[in-house]
Amino acid sequence: MGKPDRIGDFQFGKDKIKVNGVLPSVLTRAGNNSASTLNSLVDSVFIDANGATSGNQGLGTNSAALVVSTAQGIGGTYLIVNDGGR
Repeated sequence: MGKPDRIGDFQFGKDKIKVNGVLPSVLTRAGNNSASTLNSLVDSVFIDANGATSGNQGLGTNSAALVVSTAQGIGGTYLIVNDGGR
């Protein structure tokens, strides 16, 4: 995991996020997650990026997933992006 960025003024439907100059080609919604660290949260999303489908669907290259952390201390909504650097 690289350095996480915090975006406080993102406007859905207006703003876009590019990673290394590339827009993610797929966006999914991972299931809510109770991992206690950001590294564990990211690892679990890389294993299963789609909470709507049973089984594990890995986070593909140039794909992104939204995930809600329910863990104390890191709770919130995260956008996890696989830019192929992992």
